[in-house]
Amino acid sequence: MLMRKSAKLKILNSAFCLCLVVAFFITGCNKSGQGQNSPEIQKQSAEENIDLQKVPDELEDIEESIEEIISELGGPAKSKKEDEKEGGEKSGQSKKETESKKETDQQEETESEKNQSDSDDIEKGKSEESSEQKEEDKKKQDEKSKSDENKNQEVQDKGGAEKKEDEKAGQKDPWQKISSTIDKLHYDWSSYTPKAVKSGANSSLIDSFGKALNNLTTSAKEKNTQNTLLSANHLYGYLPDFYMLYKEQNSPEIKRVRYFIRNSALSAVTGDWEKCDLNVKSLKSSWSLYKNTINNEVQEPASKLDFSIYELEKVVNERNVQLIDIKSRVALSNVDALEEAVKNQPKGSTNQTGGGGESSGEGKSGGKSGGGEG
Repeated sequence: MLMRKSAKLKILNSAFCLCLVVAFFITGCNKSGQGQNSPEIQKQSAEENIDLQKVPDELEDIEESIEEIISELGGPAKSKKEDEKEGGEKSGQSKKETESKKETDQQEETESEKNQSDSDDIEKGKSEESSEQKEEDKKKQDEKSKSDENKNQEVQDKGGAEKKEDEKAGQKDPWQKISSTIDKLHYDWSSYTPKAVKSGANSSLIDSFGKALNNLTTSAKEKNTQNTLLSANHLYGYLPDFYMLYKEQNSPEIKRVRYFIRNSALSAVTGDWEKCDLNVKSLKSSWSLYKNTINNEVQEPASKLDFSIYELEKVVNERNVQLIDIKSRVALSNVDALEEAVKNQPKGSTNQTGGGGESSGEGKSGGKSGGGEG
């Protein structure tokens, strides 16, 4: 009898402990589920997704620095509003110099007239003197006039020499600015790299960009203009793949179009017509891809770019280096206009591209990004 009661008590104790364990487990799961679904955690997760889709400032700074290097060396670069402002300032400065010169000429003319008037009065007052005295006075007056002319000429020569020296001093060595810009590129790249990896950039793309940046640095230290231009544009060629990692209003393919236009012109300058032809072929392919992402609202700038690409291809076939340089700059100007027009459209007007996912480092135009055909 006692044994039966003891057995029942053991069973009841076991059942009670089991119930406590189950209840504790259920409570823990509920708390965990509530924590994951809390508004604060959901908001934090949404903000992280938005940050991953937004283009980082460092990437935009890298693009701007590359364009500055190309522009500093006189290459076909992206147009800047600062250039227009600088042109306006130069025009205003030239106008001021013209007005200043005009005032100086008027002062000299007034002084000359005054001197002549004084000379007439002297001659009139001495009309009763001997002819010999008149001749002596006239000789002195001529010598004085000649002396004044020599002084004026010396002042003008001195002013011209000082102006030339000022202009020469104002022409700074472009390599100093390029060196500073490349230093900034290295810092921006170091800051951007972890963000690129987090957004899905693979090691191949990261390594290729780093190697291209080192090559650009070497070319700039050697102060080789043509090699530096080619290296800078080669570095630019990797940017479309990085922009593809983010959700953009404008397709990054437009940047690949810019890359191939510029590479065509630079290849022509070096006389590498095989690469020039390949770049034009890749340009047409890339442009065809990009046209599918835009709508009718930007057809006017798109038509201008389409025609300028056609014109560029014609002069490439003619092997006319001078016209290739001109036509490439016109085409790049039209790229800028189209890119700006698409950017100013209301959100959702175009097919948004990118938005995460691992980048393969391969250009959509058939060749490897960055290397392209150059």
